[in-house]
Amino acid sequence: IASVYNPFSELTGWQKEGCPLHNDARVYALPEPGRSYCLGVDVAEGVPNGDDSAIVAVDKTTGRVVCVLAGEFEPSQDLPLHVSDVAKYYNNATALIERNNHGHATIGALKGRVDLVAGSDDRPGYLTTTSSKAELYRNVQRFLLDAQKQGIRPLLDLRLKEQLASIERLTLKAPKKGSRTKVDDEATAYVLAQKARQGSTVQQARNAMLSMFGGG
Repeated sequence: IASVYNPFSELTGWQKEGCPLHNDARVYALPEPGRSYCLGVDVAEGVPNGDDSAIVAVDKTTGRVVCVLAGEFEPSQDLPLHVSDVAKYYNNATALIERNNHGHATIGALKGRVDLVAGSDDRPGYLTTTSSKAELYRNVQRFLLDAQKQGIRPLLDLRLKEQLASIERLTLKAPKKGSRTKVDDEATAYVLAQKARQGSTVQQARNAMLSMFGGG
């Protein structure tokens, strides 16, 4: 992880430009015209002292982290608002949201507001199981190893880097997950964002299905 981490300073002054992002957002790059971006979203319950919900935005072409936002956001109203704001700010970015548990509320609130990336079943969101979570981390491992070979450092956020480095290989969880909170939320959002770079939106998946069966 250290070899692909670039201790890049957060941008300052972006709040003064009428930016809709939450003040706690950690911004590493402003949106550029013509570029596409993807979001990964980890959804938590939104209770005091509980896990954070997290949004990580990456450049779709390079995978470089451009923005991170985490907080105890309520999943049916507060979090969808922040996801929508980040998506709109980053050129109408697509978003892959963890579908488990409270993720259903977030996905439901975002339908029609954000282009949602489909899971393997062509439904919006990503259902995390033991095997599907392993695939997320294998995908990120391949991406980071390739970046290392090319001498590229796409990880810019210290907290994200520390969470990724703490993930245990066998359990794919941070140490003491369950007895401690806020230990892997950004990491989960990051692996979802990297998966979103390869995925299709729900509408694209539906169009492909219609075309396959002669309905498009």
